[in-house]
Amino acid sequence: MKEMKKIVLAVVVLITLMGNSIFAADALVWGFLTDIGDNGIDGVVSAVSAGHQGSDFGIGSYMIYLPAGSYTLTTTSDGYVTETVELVVEDNKTYQVDFELQPE
Repeated sequence: MKEMKKIVLAVVVLITLMGNSIFAADALVWGFLTDIGDNGIDGVVSAVSAGHQGSDFGIGSYMIYLPAGSYTLTTTSDGYVTETVELVVEDNKTYQVDFELQPE
């Protein structure tokens, strides 16, 4: 899992430095989905606000581009308790939100 975290972090840094023109004004929200043993797990992270929704399926990690605003981030993974986090994002910023999911 530690090697995967290094790779994901390197990708996030590269995307941030390149300033992808498609998402230039959006915020990048990314992080890791792990169990209590720091093992990457399959899951979906959804970001919902009044006017926008985005989600990403990842195995141990996720990445979502979002316009500025307030969001509710929710994780879903079979066999684990759903987690919810409130997050306010600003354009052109990067946010790391990690989830350590508990078994049901």
